Amino acid sequence: MARLSLMLMCYNTAHLLGRTLETLKNQGLDDWELIIIDDMSEDDIPAAIANHGDGLPIIYQKLNHDIGMRGNTASINHGISISTSELVMWSTPEVMLSPLTLRAVHDKLSGNATPTFITIPSHGLTYEVQMELDNLDWKTNIHTIKDYVNTYPDEDFIIRWFYLNFYEHGDRSTPHRDTYGNNQTVAVNKSMWLDKIGYFPLFYDYGSDDPWVAGERGKQGYTDVTLWDYEAYHQWHPKAQHWIAQGKAPNWNALGHTMRNIANDPRIPDGGTCAIWDGGNHDQLSAQQIADELTWVERVKQTGFRRK
Repeated sequence: MARLSLMLMCYNTAHLLGRTLETLKNQGLDDWELIIIDDMSEDDIPAAIANHGDGLPIIYQKLNHDIGMRGNTASINHGISISTSELVMWSTPEVMLSPLTLRAVHDKLSGNATPTFITIPSHGLTYEVQMELDNLDWKTNIHTIKDYVNTYPDEDFIIRWFYLNFYEHGDRSTPHRDTYGNNQTVAVNKSMWLDKIGYFPLFYDYGSDDPWVAGERGKQGYTDVTLWDYEAYHQWHPKAQHWIAQGKAPNWNALGHTMRNIANDPRIPDGGTCAIWDGGNHDQLSAQQIADELTWVERVKQTGFRRK
């Protein structure tokens, strides 16, 4: 029976990790490992593990590097390099998985001789729903979260809250694109991935379907498969701009993308994701866009976020 490694990349997300760990206790797998990568967090990731990790097969490692991409590609690459399993899955500490998701991923990938990229559909919580999360009985039934939002009186609020996989032109009410998954929660065959794709370029943005990764998957004959019956719930948290504004992610631009080929990776152009996606225009923000981003960062600083 093939073994599965799940990697969670953490950066100042101890307040989110506890809930996610609780959802990993009913996954239907006996032989698996949970690799928690702490990318120089300033909060107490080990305390969250101690409070919520009982019974889970946890391997904890704290990184120490100067790449300046907190909780990003360096963490994923490290997790892949130390995993001892045939199957690898990566996610983040804010993603709460439905019961038996890991078993479904395992069964889909085990013995599969063709390159397959498994993704899990994700529902994103707004700040308002995040504040209500601990008042809901999601441990008994995680879909209580979605049931709660569906009763919310503001229809526009529901549209903003609910999205599946990769969405078109920033409009989260549009259908997903079958050719793209959501890189937030992904699983692949490790040896096949390393043979065909290799380790991730350091500009890779795991929270979206990076164009370089999508392109390489296409060239190597990968099939994207979304497990629609196993929904995930993505907890609200400050965007990358929150850390950028504090100077804690020096290699990210204003929208949370890495603009430099940090490791001089010969496979990719200088300019990173943005150079492939839109010729680097992400750095050419209008005055209004800059004002909107700064307003968002200031609101986060003033209101904070719930620490549980």
